[in-house]
Amino acid sequence: MKAIQVTTTLSFSFLLPVWQEKTVICRLLNPATNYMHTLAFDFSPDDLSLKFYSLTIHMMKKLMRSALLAAGVLGSLYTAHAQSQTVIKANIFSPLVRTGNFAIERALNENHSFQVGFYFTGFKADGTRFNGIGVTPEYRFYLSDSKDAPAGFYVAPFLRYQNFKLTSVGSGGGGTLSTFGGGVTAGYQVLLKDRIAFDFFLGPSYNAGTAKANDGSTESFSTNLFSGFGLRTGITFGIAF
Repeated sequence: MKAIQVTTTLSFSFLLPVWQEKTVICRLLNPATNYMHTLAFDFSPDDLSLKFYSLTIHMMKKLMRSALLAAGVLGSLYTAHAQSQTVIKANIFSPLVRTGNFAIERALNENHSFQVGFYFTGFKADGTRFNGIGVTPEYRFYLSDSKDAPAGFYVAPFLRYQNFKLTSVGSGGGGTLSTFGGGVTAGYQVLLKDRIAFDFFLGPSYNAGTAKANDGSTESFSTNLFSGFGLRTGITFGIAF
């Protein structure tokens, strides 16, 4: 068998080990004296393979734990410094008029966001009860130089679709009303601790639609509150993440 000689800083040459049935023999050659040192280890190749396998598994586990720990730390740092991009909110005054009004807003980049609002109502006005829903998509342009969306001053054009079942409080006659319209609002959204959101907005709107009485009914309904020119305003409270 041809030996491979490797010279070390201790002026010894290490000859690659020679495997025998149950012994590993290593030889060290001193070039200065040309004296051969022989070391023998009494274990089989199978034993050594098992120990090497166990050591490899142990090191892999340690590396995996270290990688997971590093990923967790980096994720925490990113979360701590990244501004919230999504806000879920509710209009805090809507319950006063028997309405639930909710919205979800998502920042698209530093200056723009998209919001979808949804409300349901059982409001009564001028002798007519309105039971139905409304959907309001809007696109927001944030104008603050020192803040990124979804925080700061904004202008938001919007569309709105509404569908109601109408009931005359006096006679009990029924009908339906569907409207489509839009408008523009201006507002300011505050993010406290990057988690609590307050949104204040105000703007004109217009909705077009015609009330239709049920078959056989001659009832007329007052729908000025939900059709024609109006004012869209509100204050919402929400959670950002």
